[in-house]
Amino acid sequence: VKIAMIGLTNPEAPTLVAPGATGSIRITDPVQAAQKARAAAKREGASVFVAFGHLGVTGQDATGAATGPLVDFAQAVDGFDVIVGDHTDRQFEATINGALVTENLSAGKTYSATTLVVEPAKAKVVAKSVEFVRPVVSGITPDPVIAAKIADYRRQLQAKLDAPIGIATNVLPRSGERVGEAAIGNVTTDALRTAYGTQIAFTNGGGLRSPLPSSYAPADTTLRRTTGGYAAGPPYDLVLGDAYTLLPFGNNTLTRTVTGAQLWATLEHSVGSIPAANGKFLQISGFRFSYDATRTAGSRVTALTLDDGTAIANDPTVSITATTNDFTNSGGDGYTMLADGQGVTRDLMANVVADYLEAVGSVSPTLDGRITRIG
Repeated sequence: VKIAMIGLTNPEAPTLVAPGATGSIRITDPVQAAQKARAAAKREGASVFVAFGHLGVTGQDATGAATGPLVDFAQAVDGFDVIVGDHTDRQFEATINGALVTENLSAGKTYSATTLVVEPAKAKVVAKSVEFVRPVVSGITPDPVIAAKIADYRRQLQAKLDAPIGIATNVLPRSGERVGEAAIGNVTTDALRTAYGTQIAFTNGGGLRSPLPSSYAPADTTLRRTTGGYAAGPPYDLVLGDAYTLLPFGNNTLTRTVTGAQLWATLEHSVGSIPAANGKFLQISGFRFSYDATRTAGSRVTALTLDDGTAIANDPTVSITATTNDFTNSGGDGYTMLADGQGVTRDLMANVVADYLEAVGSVSPTLDGRITRIG
């Protein structure tokens, strides 16, 4: 029995990586691509068809039914036995269009064991199921050669990354940064604005990948951390490794001016996917804005002011100094209105945040009404 394994990426992939990073690869509609690949595989003798897509469940409708790119894809294709999704950290299982559709939790929290029973004589799937398994390390003997290499790498990293940089009065969670104001976003953007003395700062929520403290494991177990084996908190001790875990992509800070019209367009794009979570949602500093989620995307922003209350008009003649990151400024996450060639590249973003944490000494998980959703 020949089984076709068909891999698909998400349509927005070109906007999620550095502009130009896809080279000559052309990202097309996943439904059309899947059907074309299935037809080609069938001509080569495949009779069982499995699709793997970087497509996930993002929410549910009024009836409680799952919604999102994975569901849309499964409803639109024909002739697949299994469709495996990803990308949104959801655990999901359903039968859609005759296909077993499943998505698994991210970061190794669980894995999905999917079973197909095929009748060889007819080359036909007669049963299919999925079991979500939570992995454990008990009973597993580490490979001594690999363990020794990891230990050496850890020693080298700890010499650099265990340096204390500050205190968090409580956990600054990585949560909500893709749909609204988040404490982790406030600290990060305050660091960017403070470093260069600009009027405002903003960064995409999808670039913030960890809470503070993070999962980084310092060698000093007397430090107050959130994981087992360390002293209890709160408050918690922060080290340089936390900054690199929060911002692991190696993005650089960048200063520039934006017009009032550019900033309004930028914020419209930021809130355009609400109520769905999206990594393009901006975390901000130095200004405040409100938006009405019941309005049509593209016309949702209702008010925009600097922290001192000065209104920022939707006007191309208004100029504001800003700090952001090089990914967003080059059009990443769809911010094409910023890709005008402006900006001066400054420093590694993680280092800027680390310096800020060391300078202020202590940070708290606070919100102060920078972003207000109406409706």
